[in-house]
Amino acid sequence: MKVYIHSAFLDPANLTAAARVAEAAGFDGMTVADHMIYPRVLNSGYPVPDAMWAPTDPWPDPWVTIGALAGATTTLKFATTIYIAPMRPVMQVAKSVSTAAVLSGNRVALGVGVGWMQEEFELVGQDFDTRGKRLDEQIEICRLLWSGGYQEYHGDFHDFPPVSMIPAPTEQIPIWVGGDAPVSLRRAARVGDGWIGMEYSLERAEELLGQLNTCRHEAGTADRDDFEIMMGLDHVPTADDIVHLEKLGVTALFVMPWESGAAIRQGDPGREALLRSIEEYGRTVLSAIA
Repeated sequence: MKVYIHSAFLDPANLTAAARVAEAAGFDGMTVADHMIYPRVLNSGYPVPDAMWAPTDPWPDPWVTIGALAGATTTLKFATTIYIAPMRPVMQVAKSVSTAAVLSGNRVALGVGVGWMQEEFELVGQDFDTRGKRLDEQIEICRLLWSGGYQEYHGDFHDFPPVSMIPAPTEQIPIWVGGDAPVSLRRAARVGDGWIGMEYSLERAEELLGQLNTCRHEAGTADRDDFEIMMGLDHVPTADDIVHLEKLGVTALFVMPWESGAAIRQGDPGREALLRSIEEYGRTVLSAIA
């Protein structure tokens, strides 16, 4: 089981220190979340209403952040949970991720999702209603452009003549699909190299894993032994939780060890508490499952 630090809602000024401490404490990686803006008037409903964040919570650009953190570490891996790819032009997505992969020595994975905030899409000039179908094409295009040489594509939403994108990664970048709606689970099973879930109870996690397994069998991808399953829990995972989920097929968890109580509540604990919690989790939990 791989264990990542989830960096959402942390003060960006503390991320580099957190990454270095996490690497030393035995964590496998760090995840980075994504949003562009917070509109003053927000009509879109967040899928988990009681977990909505505050307008003042920070959302640093994921690939700038990953580039900086990769430069401050040597073994830590990085993934987006999730990057709202259809909110951007596909070549921008492919270029940003490819560059991060090259500069980090292939230490990145692209976690993608369709997003939920219609206001963001409208403000950047991208269509909200077709975001799922465009994401399907974006996944295909990214893999083409990352393979090197001249590539062309002719789809329903993207159409371009032969182009090359340099630098290209020396290893194929994993693409993990996020979301727990049925269409997202089917997309992960059909075109993803893995699936990303958010914060769940153990019971809900088991239910979704069963649904994902069904989707993978229907898609003919159930035999892929390199398929990653990453998720977070609605509480700070114990060593027993990690062992239990690993038996169910989960390959990676993202955690926020500075949180306490029955549910994850986003927020920044301050530098000292943040770093201390990361060190303690490595010493008490990661060492127990090593």
